[in-house]
Amino acid sequence: MYGLRTVLVIAGSESQLISLWKVDDTVTSKLIVIYYKRLQPAEGRSEALRRCGCRC
Repeated sequence: MYGLRTVLVIAGSESQLISLWKVDDTVTSKLIVIYYKRLQPAEGRSEALRRCGCRC
């Protein structure tokens, strides 16, 4: 049996953002909206996530 990450890679996903802990849906949706807005100006995936305001 494959794990979620393996299946996503096989399906062609170049990168994944997966949590190891339970995450609040409201906070997650806000994070993803900010992340995708930062991707639009071609900021790059890593930098967009770093600068999204996440206090990890």
